[in-house]
Amino acid sequence: MRPKPKGGRPLIGPLTEYPQVFVATGHYKNGVLMGPLTGRVVAAWMATGEAPRDMSYFAPER
Repeated sequence: MRPKPKGGRPLIGPLTEYPQVFVATGHYKNGVLMGPLTGRVVAAWMATGEAPRDMSYFAPER
């Protein structure tokens, strides 16, 4: 299975109702390529409490 959200954009970031829970899914067929970068971004986000850049394009609640 290759998860693909509507619009084709991955879901990356904290959940609105549970801000301590982060998701990083929906990369579809680019998961192997984008997984390492997504992991670094999410790890930095979780460690500092702030997104390293504007991640609203990938927000899970969109």
